[in-house]
Amino acid sequence: MSFGKQLAKILAEKGTNANELSKKIGVPASTIYSMINRNSKRTDVDILVKIADALDMTIDELLGVTSKQTPQTIAAHSDHDLSEEEQEKVRDYIAFLISQKK
Repeated sequence: MSFGKQLAKILAEKGTNANELSKKIGVPASTIYSMINRNSKRTDVDILVKIADALDMTIDELLGVTSKQTPQTIAAHSDHDLSEEEQEKVRDYIAFLISQKK
């Protein structure tokens, strides 16, 4: 998704608009509207920082490049800290939990 579409989506989710954002960050509303309507793929880094701060987000979140860590993603990536025996116990426990759902 391009930045313009991403920004429009975030503004809608946060219940705000380009005019309010422009006032918060000290950038003309026309600049914000241009980003959204032209579906900008390039944006000045200083403006990105201001937008992210105003929306209480990281730049990664603003650009849509971060995924939130869920228990599933944390679990999926934590097995490298376990021995083979511990990993087998985890797999057995997962199989047990799945069997209990049936």
